[in-house]
Amino acid sequence: MATPRPSVLIAHVYNEAYLLPWWIRHHVGMFDEGVIIDYASTDGSMDIVRKLAPHWKIMSSQHQAFDAMLCDQEVMAIERTYDNRWKMVLNVTEFLCVRDMKSWLASLEQHGWEAYGIRTAIMVDAISAESPDLDPDQPLVSQRHHGYFEEQHLIELQPFFSRCRIIHRMEDGAYCMFGRHVSTHRTYIHPAGALLKFCLYSPMNAAFLNRKLQIGDRVSAQDLKHNSNIHHRLDLNGHQRRYSAEARKSSNLMHYREYADVMGDWRERSLARTLTGARYPAAPGVMWHESGDAPSYSTMTLLQAILQQPSYIFKIGLEHWARTQLDRDITDLPAAVTLAFAVLMYQLPHLSSQASLSRVREAYARLHRTALAHPRHAPLWWMLALLLDQLDQPEDAQAMRALAVQLCPEVFSQKPSHELVYWEASN
Repeated sequence: MATPRPSVLIAHVYNEAYLLPWWIRHHVGMFDEGVIIDYASTDGSMDIVRKLAPHWKIMSSQHQAFDAMLCDQEVMAIERTYDNRWKMVLNVTEFLCVRDMKSWLASLEQHGWEAYGIRTAIMVDAISAESPDLDPDQPLVSQRHHGYFEEQHLIELQPFFSRCRIIHRMEDGAYCMFGRHVSTHRTYIHPAGALLKFCLYSPMNAAFLNRKLQIGDRVSAQDLKHNSNIHHRLDLNGHQRRYSAEARKSSNLMHYREYADVMGDWRERSLARTLTGARYPAAPGVMWHESGDAPSYSTMTLLQAILQQPSYIFKIGLEHWARTQLDRDITDLPAAVTLAFAVLMYQLPHLSSQASLSRVREAYARLHRTALAHPRHAPLWWMLALLLDQLDQPEDAQAMRALAVQLCPEVFSQKPSHELVYWEASN
């Protein structure tokens, strides 16, 4: 297999002395180059970078406060200074896991897509099980395995959000709408052989909570005005409540083939299967309940996947899900919109455009009743407009498109393109 083009990793950092040693040791051998954007750290974080990755570049951020949109713009400006590279932007809570980085990148080049969205495991320590002490000299990713896949559940406080991260080979990431988790480039969702571990509440200890608590004071006035990044502004009690909610979704991910194939060696996988009787899924990319029930998808993950790369969805799983939803009174707005997209994109058996139109109209009415007039809801209005265009309902489509423009004019008043303002769903 041909040698892939070089790779560069970019991250923005503020006082990350606790996680940074694990994070750098994990990634320094994977990427050819690294860029750390320093938000005026005061805890020795940059000394850690200089010691563990002396060839990486450290740059001071142009901004004192953390502002989601300005952060994305700064990151893309740096990306544009690197030609002919694979480029990825991560937070220090995010660990890219692959067996062999060079071989994996070579396979991506052979596959030929501009960008790839990496499957994400949301790492949350279990409450019931007492977690073993962490060894600072061992990889963090090999010491914690409890969590859930983003397809299985929505993240608390982030119902319109996906943790999917993009690796791409373009001038910049063209990140839009959902921050750096979505790109306007042609993106293949969940390529095989890679996993992103996002440490939401793992390791759950005092040091990890302290790093979360410090960020709230750095959120920009603009983000505060739009009630953005609410998860950064929780106090200790708020984090404890959120952790309790997230931990209820968490289980040992070594029981799932998608995780174990990347994270475990063969002995670990055989032992896990022997001790637990876990049945690994037969089809890559689909999470099955151990009871043998239907695939479990979150509606927003489905919707995002349909919009970005329809072939990602396994048709049999989607058909089962759509049938189930059609037979019940859908009270979840994203579910109604997703079902409509599923019908239109796949022309599923036993489902019709008329049924889809009915669900769209239900969603339309619900939007009016609940007065969802916040910028974060603009994408739903825009998607409904696209649906109604396809269903030949131009007047309703125009009404929905107008509200999307009203709620978020910097994005939706112009044609979707590479030049879109970089917009986060939580704005």
